[in-house]
Amino acid sequence: MKYILLIFSLSLILCSTPSRSDTQDRVTGVTFPFEFEVATSKFNSVKIEQGIELFKIQCAPEMCSLTRILLNNCIQNAKGQVFSKPGGGTITTQSSFLEAKLLGNKLELVLYQATHHSFPAKIIATFEDLSLSKLKSFTATDFIDSSLGAKYFYEHLDARVEYIPFQGNQFKKLDCPVFLPGINKYN
Repeated sequence: MKYILLIFSLSLILCSTPSRSDTQDRVTGVTFPFEFEVATSKFNSVKIEQGIELFKIQCAPEMCSLTRILLNNCIQNAKGQVFSKPGGGTITTQSSFLEAKLLGNKLELVLYQATHHSFPAKIIATFEDLSLSKLKSFTATDFIDSSLGAKYFYEHLDARVEYIPFQGNQFKKLDCPVFLPGINKYN
């Protein structure tokens, strides 16, 4: 009986592991590696610098990745202290949550923000030419607001956000101190 369960378990693992061709199907048109990053802010936000979202995208023929970093999202704790707690994460096309398609000088990424390919967000990056070295335009639409945090994810599925890129390189002094969690030592 143990052996039957072991064989059954192994067959489930093998059947659910994506093959190389399955993961390659999630990246189309990419023939050489390239990467870029762009700072954005929520469209129609009260203050454009509030809630800066940094998008970093790296692509190669076999895989693309999307890294998002949230900065300058000032909040107030129960003690009245105002601070920003950076957040973010990275996802790749090796998961079933990100797909990438390059057509000429336009890269389109679709990020599924929940299981079963639901709540798709779309990123469209257009480059000046086929060398993909200079970003010309960038849009990121239908994102669930990451500043709400995971606690409120399912309560605010209708609160979709569009991110617009900053124009030109900029330096920004953050509006509030950054909270940096460390290891607390107890005596």
